[in-house]
Amino acid sequence: MNDRDQLGGFFYITYTGNTVQGAPEAMHGDCSAALADCTVGWKLKGIATQATLVAKPEMGHPVWCMDPADMPRAPGYSHFHWLGAPEHAGHLEIGATYSGYLLKLTAQDRFYFRHHGGTLVTPGIDTVTHANVMVGCDS
Repeated sequence: MNDRDQLGGFFYITYTGNTVQGAPEAMHGDCSAALADCTVGWKLKGIATQATLVAKPEMGHPVWCMDPADMPRAPGYSHFHWLGAPEHAGHLEIGATYSGYLLKLTAQDRFYFRHHGGTLVTPGIDTVTHANVMVGCDS
């Protein structure tokens, strides 16, 4: 695997000022605004791969099928994102295979994430908040 096959970065959050389940509430941060008060919610590590789209729910992330041989041995890889902008999800075709990155998210703090129903996030590997991968769907 070369450096072009790997991705590193962050998912940012913005705190809402509310408390839910004893934790500060946060949502995805729009850090493009000059006055945005964003903080790192997760560090991410990604590997280049391909996945087949199996579902496009109205609410939530598209669901992808991965070949078991393409899954890394290291635990925590649970989110696939195709090479395209999120607003183009409507143009994805079920049954088609797309190139993208399989991501492992590591939460930096404890917070309640207001996203698709809400989830309490704790520091460490997060396989819940953005999970959208199934393995071995063809068998």
